[in-house]
Amino acid sequence: MNNFLPERIYKRLKDSPAYQAIDAKVNSVKYARLDIAWFVIEDDVVKGMLAAELNDLERQIAHMDGDMALMFHAMHTHNADELKRLLSTAKDKELRLMIYQELYSFMEDDFEVWMKKFLDEFDFDPNLSAKMFLEWFQFYMYFYRKNLKWDTAMAADFFLAVEKAKAKVSPFVSPDILNHMTVRQYAEFTGDIVRLAPSPDKALEQIRSVELRLPYFQYEAVSYHIMDLMDRLFDIYFWARDFESCFRVALNLNTYMNYGLANKEQLLRGINFYDFNYALPLLMLIYKWRKIYEVVPNLGLGFENLTVMEKKATKDDVSTIDLLKEKYGVQVFREDVHRANEEKMRRQVKTIVQGNIEALRAFNLYLGVTK
Repeated sequence: MNNFLPERIYKRLKDSPAYQAIDAKVNSVKYARLDIAWFVIEDDVVKGMLAAELNDLERQIAHMDGDMALMFHAMHTHNADELKRLLSTAKDKELRLMIYQELYSFMEDDFEVWMKKFLDEFDFDPNLSAKMFLEWFQFYMYFYRKNLKWDTAMAADFFLAVEKAKAKVSPFVSPDILNHMTVRQYAEFTGDIVRLAPSPDKALEQIRSVELRLPYFQYEAVSYHIMDLMDRLFDIYFWARDFESCFRVALNLNTYMNYGLANKEQLLRGINFYDFNYALPLLMLIYKWRKIYEVVPNLGLGFENLTVMEKKATKDDVSTIDLLKEKYGVQVFREDVHRANEEKMRRQVKTIVQGNIEALRAFNLYLGVTK
């Protein structure tokens, strides 16, 4: 289903013909176009195209749990004020946790407040839905990483903390999804090394101090998180001007990403796993590397199997929203949020590439001599 439902509600709905019809329609809209750009907005397009069906589902939920129906409505309308009003009277534990999670997802200035409230009220009740345990894992590790201080054992301590946190939730979450999000933590931590390291040599010491073993999970061959991890490793090697390692990582990343692009439906299912959507970050990662390939032509690399829309969205400084609206004539719910997120990511990419332009040219010269 396009939006998460608590397991106690889902179990009562999943066999009903009405629910199955809605679920089938949602998936037919989602996978109608095997295009990363489409997946940036598909969730909000679905909300507009299937408004009547989702309203019917909301009424079905209301017969089971009135407050949960209000929550479902607020999620679909993205109404923070409605969620906060519901929170002021909500007694149900899972409902309160879901509201905190939804308010956090708005990513406004107070998003950490909702994360902390979630952690404060979470009690490892086995009756909670699996997604609540997964959110605890992510929120707990977020604050662990935020409070990191530079230390020679930082990497070893981090991986130990990940394993301890996983052990707490593993009885309640499938290994597939838990391992999927564990790799997300590995990628984020690699960024923390760059943030905290006093020098590039110290950063290299950290990543070489542990043996990174990626856990198995369903979409490991097409995972955005693995792409992001390799990209961040490239950043560390590039900071240290270890161009030999840069070339090795860039080649591996390109091979991995092209495999995903050649297996587009699996790639899209992977970036939308368990109701998380990483389509825009993936699109911006392709945008970043296309810019790097322009400055470093001696890499001899490029992307295969990009759709026309993906090429435009990762080549030109044109809003993906505008491209999709022009192509398909769709109305996009929360259009301003999508635009702001994309503009922020594009600025970050351009800052990174332009800020390292001379070093990238030096990398290109290195490759011209050694390749």
